Amino acid sequence: MTTPDPALAPWRDGVCETLRLRVTPRAKDERWRLDEDGRGAVLRLWVTAPPADGAATAAALRLAARAIGRPPTALTLAKGAASRDKLVRIAPVARS
Repeated sequence: MTTPDPALAPWRDGVCETLRLRVTPRAKDERWRLDEDGRGAVLRLWVTAPPADGAATAAALRLAARAIGRPPTALTLAKGAASRDKLVRIAPVARS
């Protein structure tokens, strides 16, 4: 996918302030899928970057930003720098 997923609109529009990620590094290609688990929505990300020196985390944040249609600067890692499971804070949407 290269365009924002309509199912991710609550995160794009600033309704939701956090997003859970599940990252798979060293994937063949980069992609995402929105899943549900026992704790709610989780954005599954496959990134080509290796899990070394934060490369996979940085790639995951860029891909998550693209998935929700927000700039990468709007996402901040809150938990999980060295884990496949991450929690991301999303900056509020500026209203004019």
